[in-house]
Amino acid sequence: MDSKDRSVVVRFSDVSFSYGNIPVLQNVTFHIHHGDFVALVGPNGAGKTTVLKLLLGIYRPRSGAIVLFEDFNGKYSGRDAIGYVPQSFEHDRVFPVTVRDVVAMGRLKNFARKITSEDEQAIDEAILKADIKDLSHRLYSELSGGQRRRVLLARALASDPYLLILDEPSANMDGESESRLYKTLSELKGKRTIIIVTHDPEFVSPLTDYVLCLGEGLKNTQARTVVLHKTEFVSDTTKYSLFNGKLSRVLHNEKISNPCCCEDKK
Repeated sequence: MDSKDRSVVVRFSDVSFSYGNIPVLQNVTFHIHHGDFVALVGPNGAGKTTVLKLLLGIYRPRSGAIVLFEDFNGKYSGRDAIGYVPQSFEHDRVFPVTVRDVVAMGRLKNFARKITSEDEQAIDEAILKADIKDLSHRLYSELSGGQRRRVLLARALASDPYLLILDEPSANMDGESESRLYKTLSELKGKRTIIIVTHDPEFVSPLTDYVLCLGEGLKNTQARTVVLHKTEFVSDTTKYSLFNGKLSRVLHNEKISNPCCCEDKK
């Protein structure tokens, strides 16, 4: 990625959201540039899922604005350019859907149309990028949880997304699958804008450029806001098993005052 390309892919401007009379988010402001690798962190119940649903257009903010791909002059059609990797994929276990079938779903916004040769090429490329060629003809129902997560990554990549969002990608994942997953993400870093959602507020992958942390409740309200933090690489990882022993610590005592526009960002 050209380091001078700082086009904004995601912008939250003073976004607030409530479930009925229960405030969840208040005055959330941040923006993410093309090629950034970002972690959205916070404990369970902090509002990470709410931020995701706002980003994906499932929810609308009570106030404020959310803009996607604002610097791309209409090149990307909003949320069609987002690849989303959920924690799980509900399917009928009786129906014999193969791994390749699941990946192919990433190409079909309209299930009435047929797979084209261009689709087939994109599916093949996604399978290679996600490192699941050895699984491509197996039944999805036969795979481990970690293998299924990599298949869902391939499904997202098949759509050639500009923004890639992964929800708790390492949860209940075996070591081999985690290693392959982050190998794929390292190859995508800088070529795609990547957001990883995690409940661990202390450690993130060293691929992470900065952290969006759902902070403590604001004064006189239950709502939370987002605070940006830097990270530091942990050199002594002998007592950690996260990310195959390669990880960065979230520096909660170091806030980024100018969101996502740090002069020292490489």
